[in-house]
Amino acid sequence: MGYYGVFLFVCLAISNGSIGSTNPDPKVYFPNLTEKMGLKTPRLKEGEYEIRVWEKCQLCYGEAHVLYRLVKKGEKVSLSRYTIHFNKNEFIRAKQTSSTTRSLQELWNHLVEKDILTSSYQSTVEEELHPKPQKDSTWNVIDADGSISVHAKRKKPSFWIGDGESYHFDIFSADSYRMYEYHNPKEYLRQRPDIVGLQKVVSILDELSSAFY
Repeated sequence: MGYYGVFLFVCLAISNGSIGSTNPDPKVYFPNLTEKMGLKTPRLKEGEYEIRVWEKCQLCYGEAHVLYRLVKKGEKVSLSRYTIHFNKNEFIRAKQTSSTTRSLQELWNHLVEKDILTSSYQSTVEEELHPKPQKDSTWNVIDADGSISVHAKRKKPSFWIGDGESYHFDIFSADSYRMYEYHNPKEYLRQRPDIVGLQKVVSILDELSSAFY
């Protein structure tokens, strides 16, 4: 074939993705910390998942402070908890603990039922947390004595919670990656226990945490 022919073949093969083709890593939460902890983009088959739930203390040094890593491969489910240590903003180490819960498959089923794979950003519940004034929210009523009184629809109060804790979800599957996050979901749920999205994410966090106690 000759040198030029071999060179041309290799160039065409690379351009077609048949030699050493790799997809770039997804833009995960906390990429620097992920690298320092030795976590790589998982190779998964159809129906397999890896879920990373990062817990961040907003007023603490460091990128994140706890990681729950849930892996489902075939019929096996594993769950680990990493306690992450910093010296101010410098990463020192992450201590890994494996869950002693016997029924991890049951835990997985519960979390899927609560939409851990399909949930979305906190913005999906923002409208319920911070309702906008409704049009025609007031109306006049003529009372029996001929006087006019103004009535208004009662609306639930809007409030904001700063600092506290945030939770960041990296969801890996065989052919996709997605991410979502919630800020202070437990505190918001205490104020608004009627919001279903908050109920689900707090239940997910509680189940992950309780697997280590």
